[in-house]
Amino acid sequence: MLVSTRWAGLLLRRAFDIIVVLLAVVAATTIIIRLAPGDPARSILGNKATPEALEALRSELGLNEPVLTQIGTSLLSTARGDVGNSLISGAPVLELIGQALPVTLGIILLTVLISVALAVPLGLYSALRQGTRVDRTIGTLSLIVLSTPAFVLALLLIAVFAVGLGWLPAGGWSTGWPESLRFVLLPSVALAGYLAPQVMRSTRQSALSILNLQFLEAAEARGLSPSSIVLRHLLPNSALPIISVIGVNTAALLSSAVIVEVLFGLPGFGLLIQEAVASRDYTVLQGTALVAAVGVVLVNFACEILYRIIDPRIRIAS
Repeated sequence: MLVSTRWAGLLLRRAFDIIVVLLAVVAATTIIIRLAPGDPARSILGNKATPEALEALRSELGLNEPVLTQIGTSLLSTARGDVGNSLISGAPVLELIGQALPVTLGIILLTVLISVALAVPLGLYSALRQGTRVDRTIGTLSLIVLSTPAFVLALLLIAVFAVGLGWLPAGGWSTGWPESLRFVLLPSVALAGYLAPQVMRSTRQSALSILNLQFLEAAEARGLSPSSIVLRHLLPNSALPIISVIGVNTAALLSSAVIVEVLFGLPGFGLLIQEAVASRDYTVLQGTALVAAVGVVLVNFACEILYRIIDPRIRIAS
């Protein structure tokens, strides 16, 4: 009963966090977007529209109302689950986001898988070879990759694997999954250049802090093989920092994914935001900001759940 109460309290706190985030994002995006230069009425009607037509459209869209009134209207609409329609195409914003979101999520999930699959073994191996030439080489290469911007790495990958070798497409999209996997592989590798070095360094640091603890010495004294010690003791106790790195970098990974999507011409959040910015489509920009903010909160909540599942000390402390 006590455990159920604790989980219920945690869920209520995170639900409250999501509500606060939504309110803050709606208010902030409404103010920033409305104060930015540009006129959505002009984007919709074109440069040859008459002043009367422009004024009538602004009135219809509510753009002539005070900013506080527009914020209140946006908050009420969001509370009802209505993000609105695109000012340019008239399509529901949630429908546009529903078409773009699977692309971006696919890239981010594949990025996390690639980063963990490459970085965790390298981090453990580097820790076990602390101070050797291999350790220094891995550290230097990870620093070089981390210092390279995602869009630069994306261009290099296109030049080598798409243009030079012709192994993978330089852009475009297929009809669906899993056919589209080959289109997201290069973008995911480009983003992994940002996440993987951080996962590797965090894994190495965590493993180094555990290597000299008594329970590992006891496991070795019981005759366990080195591989068993690494898989059964060293890796599980290094998992929390790995989860933390992924959770903390979710927002940065999402923003980098938007840029990389534009480079590869993928129909994800990047293309949606680019078109919305170019046309001053306020409702689409606000909708994408809301979905991104809620996504970051949910990922961090998932990390918190994993903390409690993996480490019983956190459950006891809570």
